[in-house]
Amino acid sequence: MAISVSGPQDILTYYCRGTSATCSPLFVKDISERTPNFSLYPNPVESQLTILSEFNYNLIYILNVAGEKILSFPSKIKKIDISTLPKGFYTIQLVGEKNILTQKFIKQ
Repeated sequence: MAISVSGPQDILTYYCRGTSATCSPLFVKDISERTPNFSLYPNPVESQLTILSEFNYNLIYILNVAGEKILSFPSKIKKIDISTLPKGFYTIQLVGEKNILTQKFIKQ
């Protein structure tokens, strides 16, 4: 009998024999098809940050190193002018209905 482990990961399927509790992994699903991703360039950036993503996001947040939201943008923006930000380390978040994708970038 094969059973799947349910939950947020849901990536393992086990094969169990008889009524014993001894099970062994049967296969592992490809996680990459379940986890959306995005790219930023250039990084480090001086003035304009470009987002490459197939992820359907609703909002974009720029956070400082303290985790405070300092900028926000509506969805579908692919290029962000960050020329007014001081030099430093920042985090960008793409917020969707079910996921929040996060990456770090450096402002030069």
